[in-house]
Amino acid sequence: MDLSIRKLAEIANVSNYYISAKFKKKIGITLKQYIENRLLDRIKYDLVYSTKKIKLIANELGFNDQYYFSTFFKKMTGASPVQFRNIYIDS
Repeated sequence: MDLSIRKLAEIANVSNYYISAKFKKKIGITLKQYIENRLLDRIKYDLVYSTKKIKLIANELGFNDQYYFSTFFKKMTGASPVQFRNIYIDS
């Protein structure tokens, strides 16, 4: 998932600041938060509904560093990717 504020601004031919400000005014959350939430939704889906290794999920979603991937996920959910997957396997 290669989605960034810079890329969206480039596609819309506006500045990063402009697209971010307009998005927040219309939607109520920052564009960065929105992108992170969509990314988190995709990670959760892959963890629950696939048997892919966590490293593969991280790489497919643009994380070159598995440690950063795990840190991002834990910051957003309070659980590591392994813990999250195990919770759903056990339930």
